Amino acid sequence: MTIYRANFIRSSLGTVVLSLVLSACASVSTVTRSEYSAVELLGFIRGVGRNINSARGRVSAKVSSREGGGQFQASVLARSGGYLQLDINNPLGGTQAIVKVDRKKYEVQDLAEKDQPPLVGVEDWNGVPLEWAGDLFLGRIPCPLDSVDLRLEFGKGNELIAIIKDLKNGWDQKFIYQFRQWNQHPWPFSLKWIQEGPKKSQVDFFFDSPEKGTDSPEKWEAQSSRGELKVKWRSREISRD
Repeated sequence: MTIYRANFIRSSLGTVVLSLVLSACASVSTVTRSEYSAVELLGFIRGVGRNINSARGRVSAKVSSREGGGQFQASVLARSGGYLQLDINNPLGGTQAIVKVDRKKYEVQDLAEKDQPPLVGVEDWNGVPLEWAGDLFLGRIPCPLDSVDLRLEFGKGNELIAIIKDLKNGWDQKFIYQFRQWNQHPWPFSLKWIQEGPKKSQVDFFFDSPEKGTDSPEKWEAQSSRGELKVKWRSREISRD
């Protein structure tokens, strides 16, 4: 495996998990804090992609990172519970690499170097929980779990801020959402995730093209200091509970 190919595949996965900046239409109608309570807005976030237990299809993706970048297409299989598989295609349509995420572990196998062990990692990618990868491809918005430590507050403009402590290190995680009106209800079009602490990190997500019936974004981007990824579904089939 060449160094560039290994770095490109690694950066592709890392940016998926970090999962970068979609221009939400400048003319959209935003949501004001006087219309909805913080609890109601959190409910709309959790309603995006609700009850989807699997999604499969094809995506187009564009990656940019310190190690390099490029565009590719991939076949996707995502299941609830944190499982994700991406079969990354080469320009001729064959499978170049297989990326698997299973809860808190990832594995990348370059099929051109089958005699080499796969790249593996656990828990997170640069501090971002791996389970978000599956959620993003299922069509969900990253969101804090219910906890006695969960705090909700309003920021500037129409921002909703959800704050929760990371149980591993005790530092705050902040989820900062912005909304616009879609189909007569609020829809989150951006998320800024911040992990506080000595190794502070931040990921900015942008979502667009909500899917009818599920509210799932058919386009999304994620951006961090390590790079960015743009994903667009070309075809998608889902199953629901």
